[in-house]
Amino acid sequence: MKIVKSLSAVALTLSTVAFAQAADVAYNIGVVSLYKSSGVDQDGADKSVQPAIQGGVDLSLDGGLYVGNWNSTGSFGGGDVEIDVYAGYASDLGNGVGYDIGYAYYYYPDTTGWNGGEIYASLSFGGLKAKVTRGVTGSIEDASRASLTYTHAATETTALNITYGKRNVTAGDYSDYAVGVSHDLGSGRALSATYSAASGSDSSRDGRLVVGATQSF
Repeated sequence: MKIVKSLSAVALTLSTVAFAQAADVAYNIGVVSLYKSSGVDQDGADKSVQPAIQGGVDLSLDGGLYVGNWNSTGSFGGGDVEIDVYAGYASDLGNGVGYDIGYAYYYYPDTTGWNGGEIYASLSFGGLKAKVTRGVTGSIEDASRASLTYTHAATETTALNITYGKRNVTAGDYSDYAVGVSHDLGSGRALSATYSAASGSDSSRDGRLVVGATQSF
């Protein structure tokens, strides 16, 4: 019940803001076989399959501003849910070059030492996107990551993507990569399969195949 109340409160607050100010509102809900981020298993279970329910809402405001919320179930230092809230500004510089700058805060109810916020910025051109993040508060303060992603539209409904990242944290530097494919089924439904891993001897960084399904509306 505590998870449901937390997610409901965030969704209700953002939805209220959306109807008052937003030009566009988009929701999404889905499930993945494992919550893996930047090549690292997030639930600490060291399993190839540990399903997680994920979803959120994105509000596109006038002039390129946006606000969003994303959530995931899992196991996070004693807590059982992650709640992300972010806001930023996205626009273009012309000639197909786009940029995005913003701030994201990661909140873990009933957990101590995990919460933290970071600033981010990205540049994109065609199928390429370069992104950097820098932790500014909490558990990720002074942690940074740089990544490069290439997305290729193989067909009108299928896309291939490759990501390479380099992260600097208190425990030391490590790199990560992901190779995936996504398929649009239409009517807001999509399937995905991604193989990702990170460098290091920790088994949570082992390469794993993550499959997922999402519904957007």
